Amino acid sequence: MATPEPRDHRHAFARLASAATALMVIDGTVAHVCCEPSARDAAACRSRVVFLADTTAARTDAENHATLHTIYRSFGDLRPAGEALDLIRGG
Repeated sequence: MATPEPRDHRHAFARLASAATALMVIDGTVAHVCCEPSARDAAACRSRVVFLADTTAARTDAENHATLHTIYRSFGDLRPAGEALDLIRGG
């Protein structure tokens, strides 16, 4: 099997769609470039999206807040990391 190009996200999307992933927990840097599109893809695959609001970042607070607002309004659930871990652990 050939190794996909680092910027080719089609492979990751295809794996996500075929895996029927029930829950996708997302965090990272440059929230509006990488994290938000991942949340959109997961939502399109009918996964529940939990976006870790306190562990994502962007170049500016305004960009990060805009991303958090978009996720909250359209694609997923915003949670602090600790709260998300408690939910995953069954707490």
